[in-house]
Amino acid sequence: MSANRCTITAAVGGAMTVAMGLAVWMGLSSAVVAASSYPYVSWQDEFDGTAIDPGRWTHDIGTGSQHGLDGWGNNELQYYTDRTQNSFVGNGMLTIRAQAESYGGRSYTSARLKTQGLFSQMGGRFEMRAALPTGQGFWPAFWMLPETNTYGGWAASGEIDIMEARGQQPDRVAGAIHYGGSWPNNVWSESPRRLPAGQTIADFHTYALEWDVSPSPALRWYVDDVLYATKTDWWSSGGAYPAPFDKPFSMLLNVAVGGNYVGPPNASTTFPSQMLVDYVRVSTAAPPAITFNVASGSQTQAAGGHARIAAASSVTKTGAGTVVFDAVNTYTAPTSVDAGTLRVANAQGLPASPVTVNAGATLAITATSSTGLAGVTLDFGAVVALRSDIPQLVRMQSLEFASAIPLTIDSTTMTNGYMNVFELPANGGAFRSGQVWSVADLRATFTSGTSVTLAPCSVSDASSYWYTPSGRPGATGNKTMEAYVYGQADGTYAGETVRFSGNVASSTLQSGSAAWNVKAFIRDFSADYSSMVESQVPLSATGEFSISLSAINDPTRHVQWGLKTTGPNVWITDLASKGTVIVNSSAAIVADGGTVDVGRGSVTVAGGLSAAELVVQLLGGRGNGSWAGTSGITSAAAAAEMALGVSRTVGWLDHGDGSVEFAYAAPGDTNLDWQLDVLDVANLLTSGRFDTGQPATWFEGDFNYDGVVDMLDTADFVGTGLYDSGSYNPSPVAERVAVVPEPSAVCLLAAGGLGHVLLGRVFSGWRRRQSGFGRGANQG
Repeated sequence: MSANRCTITAAVGGAMTVAMGLAVWMGLSSAVVAASSYPYVSWQDEFDGTAIDPGRWTHDIGTGSQHGLDGWGNNELQYYTDRTQNSFVGNGMLTIRAQAESYGGRSYTSARLKTQGLFSQMGGRFEMRAALPTGQGFWPAFWMLPETNTYGGWAASGEIDIMEARGQQPDRVAGAIHYGGSWPNNVWSESPRRLPAGQTIADFHTYALEWDVSPSPALRWYVDDVLYATKTDWWSSGGAYPAPFDKPFSMLLNVAVGGNYVGPPNASTTFPSQMLVDYVRVSTAAPPAITFNVASGSQTQAAGGHARIAAASSVTKTGAGTVVFDAVNTYTAPTSVDAGTLRVANAQGLPASPVTVNAGATLAITATSSTGLAGVTLDFGAVVALRSDIPQLVRMQSLEFASAIPLTIDSTTMTNGYMNVFELPANGGAFRSGQVWSVADLRATFTSGTSVTLAPCSVSDASSYWYTPSGRPGATGNKTMEAYVYGQADGTYAGETVRFSGNVASSTLQSGSAAWNVKAFIRDFSADYSSMVESQVPLSATGEFSISLSAINDPTRHVQWGLKTTGPNVWITDLASKGTVIVNSSAAIVADGGTVDVGRGSVTVAGGLSAAELVVQLLGGRGNGSWAGTSGITSAAAAAEMALGVSRTVGWLDHGDGSVEFAYAAPGDTNLDWQLDVLDVANLLTSGRFDTGQPATWFEGDFNYDGVVDMLDTADFVGTGLYDSGSYNPSPVAERVAVVPEPSAVCLLAAGGLGHVLLGRVFSGWRRRQSGFGRGANQG
């Protein structure tokens, strides 16, 4: 993968669980990284599992001859395998074992592991703790190659040897770089390091490289955190300095047998011999960006190269599968859910990172206790979902729905359309257009400022439909006509999301042998109109339409929106008989596309979402009253109960301090405490909105979202049969605190006539609650 990222892939079943939890990285407890300029871990392998992780390492196989490099270009004598006899993980170590055996036409086997295609990075600290084999002919190495050969073949694109050793010289190691031109015009610079007296490479040591990139490129080599070499000068025939060391490099671990660097084994060489690797860690100066790429499937595993997430690391979820945050996280950089599902199963699983949920992706909140989230932004088609089996309390710092710029049919902005007439070849092949006749523009007929009558009857002068220089075009019944009316904006909507919506007010389209149809469209043309991207949707004879398009961010482009009528078997003498279509483009489309499913729970938004915006989203989710809308704020639990004839809905409160709340509710539950009781009666009676026609809120009694309080709302209240019967929703884990004092019965009686209309005999049932989750609001 790309620099500074690590990808975790699970390819079997449905969910990936980050089982070990994700927490802020505060340092490496088992390593000394004194005064390091690279404190943020971007990749690591601690080799704590039972097998080599295929998400981190792959193997090179063979002798190199398949690449035209027999002996891997160094006259090495081994055959590299991916067998567990040559490389394996156990007891917290990676073992790379060289053996004397006949295999693949060679007398020795060993292993070479690499991260190419899985992880690469430009700059940072690369560190390994390992014990190396000793003996004539062993060549262990921890080294790096470019992810891609940007500057040409080896070594024009570079090689960095973090550590290599000669088994016959157990008291020393070396670091090196290879650069310059492609072989044989390459250059090699090496710096040796002798170990302290009494130590050998058979002992565990840490070997590290620190790689500084611009503005001051440098390579520094360390053994046991002691700096022993620095390199700042190099060159490449393929590019200007600091090439070739200005691109991402991947890592390799191997034990070669023989080769130009060490010579062949001799009688004193002991087989098998091995390199033991305790860990490999990579870090950066800035927090790394982390990607969890999980395909459809089921696999439980730790967080791959990221046991912990640095406080300022950004996180991206890709792939159709599921990643589960089941432990506390405190990182503060943004989270992006690009595909699949990110499931927050811990109440503090994602409290500080602002989350963007993109089209087609889902943020699922599944913790059983009160869950805190930072800001949440929903794109078109994105979903935030609470559970439908239990009530959940969710608190968000902010909630933002993606919005689109509305485009409308308007006689002041729409232009005359145009018409195309196509002649069908006798064999039914491709359309031909304009070969023997011209087509005049269509003059759109507006029946009002926002309604337009479409062709084929919108031009009164029949002769302007088309004309021919010599005779009539072809035979009757072999024509197809398209008529357009459209608006256009040049550069105005560059980089914006636009929406075109409306409804079909009336339609009398007819056809002799095949149906006419009407489509709404948005087109984003290039500057010269030679290419375009388009969104279109067919219109039914009744009902609404709505389409959106994200315009390319180029001010030279043109955005057109409008309607197209298409019909076959056109002939100039019978165009008028084909009928008309009247389309209105001001139909209310109340929500722009993202969905929040509140389930059986409650969501409180601390700021940034006004009461008016909240109601718009609620209307979108409410749809026709079933709460099964495809956008806006909805409730799968309410929708399921409504389908069974049980009156449930989603209510809302404006707390008056900039925060709003919406929750699964029963009509009449004015304060959203999941009980219908004397507090709700008080709120309804004292609001003063009943039968006045004045605008009202949910708290004041507008339970059916028609904007006023009337008999329909009181009927919904009484019709639930829930008054004074206790909680209609199981109590959530976290307590909800009442903030509105409970009124006395005398005050309620003083409210007058509405009490008689609403309650009748239920006054006798009033009682003071001794406990519960009273909730009030500041609305009015």
